[in-house]
Amino acid sequence: MQTKQSRFTRTTQEKTKKQIFFFIIAIILLLFIAFQFGPFILDSVSSLTSIFRKSTAEVAVIEDNTLEAPFLDSIPTATGSSNIHISGSSTYSDAQVELYVNDEVYDTAPLSSDQKFSFENVKLTDGQNIIRARVKKGNEYSSYTRSYYVFQSKGAPKLEITNPTEEQQFGRGDQTITVQGLTDPDSDVTVNGFRAIVDSNGNFSYYFNLAEGDNELSIKTKGKSGQETEKKIKVVYKP
Repeated sequence: MQTKQSRFTRTTQEKTKKQIFFFIIAIILLLFIAFQFGPFILDSVSSLTSIFRKSTAEVAVIEDNTLEAPFLDSIPTATGSSNIHISGSSTYSDAQVELYVNDEVYDTAPLSSDQKFSFENVKLTDGQNIIRARVKKGNEYSSYTRSYYVFQSKGAPKLEITNPTEEQQFGRGDQTITVQGLTDPDSDVTVNGFRAIVDSNGNFSYYFNLAEGDNELSIKTKGKSGQETEKKIKVVYKP
C-alpha cells in the first residue's frame, strides 16, 4: 500500500515539475517576443491611431446636405473669348462660394449681404470646359451645382473644299454634284443656305443640283463659339 502511494506521489511531483518547466519556458518566450517585437507593435498601434484621427478630421469636411448649393446665372455654351464672367446667388450671406473649372478649384468668392457673388475674367482652356460651384461655410460644404459645359475656340473654324474645284465644268449626266470638304468637328456647314452632313471628324458633304450656266456656291461653316468661315466657288453646267 505504501509503495503505491509513493509511486503516485512521485508521479504527481514529476507532472508538477514539468508544468513549472513549461510555464517558465512560456514566460521566457513572451519576454523575448516583447523585447524583440514590442517597438513594432507600438508603431503599428500609433499608425492606426493616426489614421483614425485623420479619418475623423476628414469626416468633419464632408459634404453637408443641409447646405444648399448656389445658383449660377446663365453661362454660354460656347465662346470665342479666352475668359468669361460668372455670377450667381445663394441662400446665405455669411459663407463663400468655391468655383471649379475642369474639376479643379479656380477661385473662392465671398457672398455679399444681398447673397450674391461673382467671378471676373474666368480663364478657359481651348476646347471643352466644365464649370460648377458649391457653398463653403466653415468646414461644411454644400453639394455641387450641375455641371455647365462651355466650349472655347480661339478662332474661326477651318474650311477646306475638296470638291468641286473653282471654275470646274460639268456636262450632261452631272447635274447633281457632291460638295465635299473638311471643317472642325461639331461645326455646322451650309451650302447656299442648306445644311450639309458633317461627321464626327469634320468631313462634310451635300448634294447640289446645278442650273444651266454659271453656278455660285457659298459654303459656310459655323463653330460652337459662333464664329464663321465662308468660301465661295463658281462652277459651270453645260448640258
